[in-house]
Amino acid sequence: MKVDFTLALLISLLTSTLAAPTTNLQKRSTTIFPNYLIPINQSTPDTAYFTQYTATIDYSGDDSTGNEKRMIVGFDVPQSSEHNCALEFVLPAPVPGGYPNAVSGSGRLDVYGFNGQIINGVTNWNNRPPRYPPFTPFWTIYQPTDFSPAVVTGGPLPCNHGQRMDFEVVATRGVDPTYFDWFGVLPSFFSSCFLGFDSLGFDSVGAMANSCVGSVELITPKTGITLNMS
Repeated sequence: MKVDFTLALLISLLTSTLAAPTTNLQKRSTTIFPNYLIPINQSTPDTAYFTQYTATIDYSGDDSTGNEKRMIVGFDVPQSSEHNCALEFVLPAPVPGGYPNAVSGSGRLDVYGFNGQIINGVTNWNNRPPRYPPFTPFWTIYQPTDFSPAVVTGGPLPCNHGQRMDFEVVATRGVDPTYFDWFGVLPSFFSSCFLGFDSLGFDSVGAMANSCVGSVELITPKTGITLNMS
């Protein structure tokens, strides 16, 4: 009887242990993809662009050249029980037949918040809202030029549930010249256009990408910036 009781107790304890989820398994996490990638160009400061499907950051290292390129990245944040929003960045190495993701120079980007509204197709370099106080980056991205994993520094922000969160992505100042180029979205209905770009007569993959579709939400980006809700 004692052996039977001991065996039953061990089975009961083992079953309870296996059935109890760990804290890590219980913790929820949701990735939010950009709704738009809007370029703002210092050399064409009054030109407003609609969302693009590629992102380019370009800085010569000299403010006097007047030809810097930045990106505005916007996210629609859903209602959720997850309250912390943290930025993530992924830049895979280019592969044959794929988009030529690129990073050179410092590999460093700063991400600022806006104290005002971004309007797709209206916001440009000159009329963009001021940065959110205290005017320091929410996050800094360091992407090694060998395409090893990026390092993002900066803590999470409170998620603005049911609202849009917009960010300005710029090259870090006080370091070397910086260049980034990545492809932000490849929806399934876009794939056939992408695969046929050689026959379309475009002078770059980026030009092809931005011409294939007039207006789609950036719902399945393969590279670049996302928000993680936890």
